[in-house]
Amino acid sequence: MKSPANGLPVRVLLVEDSEDDAFFLTRELRRGGYLPEMQRVEHLADLERALDHPWDLLISDYNLPGFCALDVLDAIKARGLDLPVIVVSGAIGEETAVAAMHAGAHDYIMKDNLARLNSAVERELAEAEGRRQRERAERALRESEEHFRQLAGNIDGVLWLIDLRVGRMIYINPGYEQVWERPAAHLFESIDRLLDSVHPEDYDRIAGLLQKEGWVAFNAEYRIQRPDGSERWVATHSFPIRDQDGHVFRCAALTRDITEQKRAESEREKLFRALEQTADMVMITNRDGIIEYVNAAFEDVTGHERSDVIGRRPALLSSGLQDHEFFERMWRTLSNGLPFTDLFINRRKDGDLYYEAKTITPVRNERGEVTHFVATGKDVTRRLARQEAMQHMISYDALTGLGNRLLFVDHLNKSLLKARRNGDELGVMCIGIDLEGLLGADQMQQLGEKLLFAVGRRIKSVLSNVEGLARLEQQQFAAIVSGIDGRADLEPIARQLMDAFSRPLESEGYQLYLNLSIGISLFPEDSGETDDLIRQAETAMLHTRLHERAGYGFFSREMTGLYAGKTASP
Repeated sequence: MKSPANGLPVRVLLVEDSEDDAFFLTRELRRGGYLPEMQRVEHLADLERALDHPWDLLISDYNLPGFCALDVLDAIKARGLDLPVIVVSGAIGEETAVAAMHAGAHDYIMKDNLARLNSAVERELAEAEGRRQRERAERALRESEEHFRQLAGNIDGVLWLIDLRVGRMIYINPGYEQVWERPAAHLFESIDRLLDSVHPEDYDRIAGLLQKEGWVAFNAEYRIQRPDGSERWVATHSFPIRDQDGHVFRCAALTRDITEQKRAESEREKLFRALEQTADMVMITNRDGIIEYVNAAFEDVTGHERSDVIGRRPALLSSGLQDHEFFERMWRTLSNGLPFTDLFINRRKDGDLYYEAKTITPVRNERGEVTHFVATGKDVTRRLARQEAMQHMISYDALTGLGNRLLFVDHLNKSLLKARRNGDELGVMCIGIDLEGLLGADQMQQLGEKLLFAVGRRIKSVLSNVEGLARLEQQQFAAIVSGIDGRADLEPIARQLMDAFSRPLESEGYQLYLNLSIGISLFPEDSGETDDLIRQAETAMLHTRLHERAGYGFFSREMTGLYAGKTASP
């Protein structure tokens, strides 16, 4: 019992028509240590109004004017109130008391035995508080479950909840049907039905993992098949749920659809393999020019291993043979967001030079900002060497090593452009030799090429400072003499040639004196066209050969048309 000094407040609704009985009930409650806050009502209408307020306890007489305790119980039940009711009456039968208890009364006390009142009140208040606590807990649980369902329903993925005690699925969110495109109901029938949708190539691995580790430690990536035959990649990560004693009794798992991630990984892997296996050199730098990647072809061509160059700048390849303006032009182009393509002269790790046909392309992010540069290049050293060799074959005489007619025409074109621009004069010299009659046919066949080689070498020794020295035909050579001041500058050169061939050529024990015929045409005096100047020099050479046998002469208009159809070589 509680003492009045520290009594327990209690709100009591008293349904009683007798003021005396109300007094005795109040006194008994106070004796029991309660501080009752009491309201007495005598009529059903007053009861209905009073029930609008919160109460801890209702005490009702059984028989009242116009109604009874059963009516009171009906009113409480109609409102759905969890309110302890104790019926207190003077004299009723046992059947009436049982009926009241069946109707919802929590206890029945006789007015002549109120000593039991306080213990009944204490019990009923405690039980009511217990019911309220349970209700709060159940309500909190329902709210928690609702929050869980809302959270689980909005998770980007599939959330599973498995009761390990019975081995059954107890929850799965709507994400399952979105990813699997199958109804979830069959999983509640048997959790093993999950394996039915696993891709055949992954089935044994997943089944073995579940058998070995169980659902609690199930962490794997695998493929599933949808009803239409399409495939999806999923990743499942599970974790245990423990009870208050620390025992694992449930298992939760989160499964995500990683199909796009796998596709992106596959694309990256494909791109990486392509970069690694391409025959072209590939280098990737950040926006500051620091190397972040090079492929195998780069290593093969340059001799630098990947670990040697990552974190360094491409300048480590520089040969120093390309000027500052070249690289300024490169960065100017790249800074404007444009690709740069050119021929780079680089140096391998062993110091050898190589030529690289390279394209550098800026790489932009989604905001259009340049973040990286990708350089792709080919080692064209051998190709350039072949081209140079081919160009030499096309432009040079194989026997003498001098230029041929093709190269001579090109040189003359360039010399004429320069002469026109500077207002200069130039001369074209056509040098013919005559081997006819020097040797017999067999000896000429045997020594002819050696003699021509020796002729070319001797002409070159005299005209070492002359442009475009070439062998035009079998026994015909030519030269371009620029920056002259009329015929007077050409005559000494012609005489030097004549003097050079006044000495015999020696070959295979023979000493041969050759007749040299030189024809000269002038720009701009005779013509301003390449073909005309060559033809005029050849005409002057033929004229000299036919009239003087050896010597030199200048073209004149009178010679035009005289030697049409004749050749300088026999």
